[in-house]
Amino acid sequence: DRQHVRSTPGELLSEIVHALGKNQAHTLLGCSQGACAVFNAALDMPELCANLAVYHPVGHDVSRYKAIHQRTLLCFDIDDDGHPVKVGRRMRDALQSPFYFEHRGDDEQWNAPPAGPATAYTRQQPNTQTR
Repeated sequence: DRQHVRSTPGELLSEIVHALGKNQAHTLLGCSQGACAVFNAALDMPELCANLAVYHPVGHDVSRYKAIHQRTLLCFDIDDDGHPVKVGRRMRDALQSPFYFEHRGDDEQWNAPPAGPATAYTRQQPNTQTR
């Protein structure tokens, strides 16, 4: 059931990480509803990953994100009304370690590799903070 996986993804993602012979994922990535799953996994199983990266994220009850300690890259297209930047700014304000970026969908600099914010984010040292 897709709703179940989105709402409670921690168990499934944990099984995948362990099946790969790892104890922790470096980064969980998600787009739109997949981003919601990434946030839910970080809330349910905080030691599952060191970092989060989301594009066009959808989130439910953003105030809960105060509990997310992982470094989190958030990318929002300011022209995408389906994923409003005002929600992204609330996510940024709630998260402990956000790396927030807004762009225009037709921005050549954003679409040309290497993508500015993603490159800068991946060059930083991984978050080693644990709680």
